[in-house]
Amino acid sequence: MILIIAAIMLYALLTRAVLNVSALHDRSPLYTTLSDGSVRNAYTLKISNKLYSERTLTLTVDGMPGADVSRVGGEDGLPVFAVGPDAVLSFRVFVTSRDAGDIASQGIEFVLTDKESGTVARTDSNFRGPKR
Repeated sequence: MILIIAAIMLYALLTRAVLNVSALHDRSPLYTTLSDGSVRNAYTLKISNKLYSERTLTLTVDGMPGADVSRVGGEDGLPVFAVGPDAVLSFRVFVTSRDAGDIASQGIEFVLTDKESGTVARTDSNFRGPKR
C-alpha cells in the first residue's frame, strides 16, 4: 500500500505543471469605449513560475482576431513578463479591439509562452462589449 501511495506521489511530482496563469476580468467597468471607437477590457493576470530559474514570457490572445494586448508598465509591442524563480506575480493587462462594437460577450484565451523552452500555459476568460 505504501508503494502505491509513493508511486502516485512521485507521478504527481514529475508531471506537475511548471507554469500556470489565471485571468481575472475587471468588474468595474466591464469595458471602456475609447475615443477612436475601439473597446478595451482590463484583466489581472496571475502568473506562477514553479521552476528555480527566472523565465521570460510573452502573452497573446486567441479567439479575438485583431485584438491588441498591452500591459501596464510594459514596453510597446508584445507584452513580455519576467517572473523570478519559484514566484507568483500579478500583472494588469489590457485587451483592445476595434471590431467589438457588436459584441456583448465573447470567449477569449490568454496564451502565455516561455521564450526559451516553449512551455505554454493557457487560461480562458471573456471579452465584454457594449452590445446588449
